Amino acid sequence: MKNTLKLSLLFALLITSVHVNATTLETFVETKESNPKTITDDLVIREKDEKVSVILLNLDLNPIKITIRDGFGRIVFSETIKDNKTIHKSFNFKKAYKGSYSIKVRNGLTTYNKEIKII
Repeated sequence: MKNTLKLSLLFALLITSVHVNATTLETFVETKESNPKTITDDLVIREKDEKVSVILLNLDLNPIKITIRDGFGRIVFSETIKDNKTIHKSFNFKKAYKGSYSIKVRNGLTTYNKEIKII
């Protein structure tokens, strides 16, 4: 029942995001076909071309810290988000230097890492 509620809220978030941002609509339609990378039931990190989306369901309202580091370990983005049940962040790497990047999402005591390559 708890997982069903979480998945329902995540689905509602996706539908709302599609409705609110017309440019996101095309991306999410393509995502359905390209099978997004699901880290957990609560977290999806999706890559499409040079864009990365982080979607997180945060029912416990933990502070969420998102950090992106370049291949040299330098922080290129860091943000702590508080008091949000749903988090949706999009990153455009079109003008970024080519190479590998590390995306770290910290939710309370749990940390998720994802490596991406920009070529």
